[in-house]
Amino acid sequence: MEEEFWHPKPEADCPPNTYRVTLDHPVHSEGQVNVALTQEHRFALFYWTECQTTVPPDLFSLDWHLDLADPEDEAKQAFQNFNQLSKADLSWNIWRNMSPYNDSQILTAAWLGIINDVWLVYKQRFRGPDQILDRNGKQHSINKFHSLAEALKHYRSHHSNRKVILDIDLDYFTNSPEFIGGGAHVNRMSDPEIARIIGPQAMLPATLFPDLVGITIATEPQFCGGIKMMTQILNRIDGLLFSPSLLHHGCRWRKYFRED
Repeated sequence: MEEEFWHPKPEADCPPNTYRVTLDHPVHSEGQVNVALTQEHRFALFYWTECQTTVPPDLFSLDWHLDLADPEDEAKQAFQNFNQLSKADLSWNIWRNMSPYNDSQILTAAWLGIINDVWLVYKQRFRGPDQILDRNGKQHSINKFHSLAEALKHYRSHHSNRKVILDIDLDYFTNSPEFIGGGAHVNRMSDPEIARIIGPQAMLPATLFPDLVGITIATEPQFCGGIKMMTQILNRIDGLLFSPSLLHHGCRWRKYFRED
């Protein structure tokens, strides 16, 4: 009966309500980078699976929340034959078997071995685990910071010959007095503050983009003060990095960081 309720068609290429655009690499003259938009953060896992390299890439995530919930037992069971899953079945299992709170995607990816180590910059006052063992017994470190500058400093000094996925939750660019973020008194960072984080001349792209293999952006409007404020944040990031706009047929990086 469950499969009669809903199941994506085998030819489905992206999960519902998510989008992907493929751009030339922002630094190197060869290679491409997928930039994906999702509303539910857990669907970023779908796109992380497309960023496979010889050595699994690290994940560098900006998020208001500490999204380090353990993988659900249902998800572990559903992903036992992960490498044999079609895109449609992967999408279905993320929706059906992962937490609707959108907080387990990082450790699920590490448990599957899709990503290597994690670099998480967040605002929530939780501590969370410092490591996780994947399903093959390999250890992955979870590096957590409240300071972006400190995170990038440690990334540069400890990151060794790996690629990286940049994961952005738009609620990172908000300020909230609530214990779980969002709420009635949430406000967003100013345009200059956002530019100092993600603008073409900022430390984050200068540090991460040479190693970049993918970007995921989770909109999660309920923690961004609603659709209007979320759209303002997305519009600012979009204007800093892309021209024309992301998902426009002519979209490209506004500022290339080419080294050649």
